[in-house]
Amino acid sequence: MSTTTPPQSQPDPLVGTGTRIDAALHWLYLHGDRRIVSGLMLPATFVVSLLLIRSSLITPAEADEVVAISSR
Repeated sequence: MSTTTPPQSQPDPLVGTGTRIDAALHWLYLHGDRRIVSGLMLPATFVVSLLLIRSSLITPAEADEVVAISSR
């Protein structure tokens, strides 16, 4: 019987670099308080939406169009 050794895993170059972005993502995904994370995401989403509307990349729907779509 021959025993084969499992292949050695390669280190991930993006893990453990110790940058501020890594620390922020680690906090965001693992340790961050969900109320703080959602409190940061809500105004960010509003500002991005506002900028997209101002630059005419998206347009808000008229109220009668929303009612017409939802009534079907």
